[in-house]
Amino acid sequence: MVKLVDAGINAWFMDAVEGDQRAPHKMEPNQAVSVKELAALGVDAWQLSGTDDDAELLDIRKAQNYNYSDVVTCCQSFR
Repeated sequence: MVKLVDAGINAWFMDAVEGDQRAPHKMEPNQAVSVKELAALGVDAWQLSGTDDDAELLDIRKAQNYNYSDVVTCCQSFR
């Protein structure tokens, strides 16, 4: 099982502007957050096959003691 060092994850600190919660809310200038910084905050990320029976996913669920799951379908154009 390989944790990501960097796989195109795009994260940033949010601005304090109220409004549409769906908006990016990036600060000006943008203050990006690295995968390493996310990991220090307790955020884990893996690149998996995307299938429900992925052996790595099952291993992660077991190791993290997860007893639930969600399925998120993303548009191919965002890859």
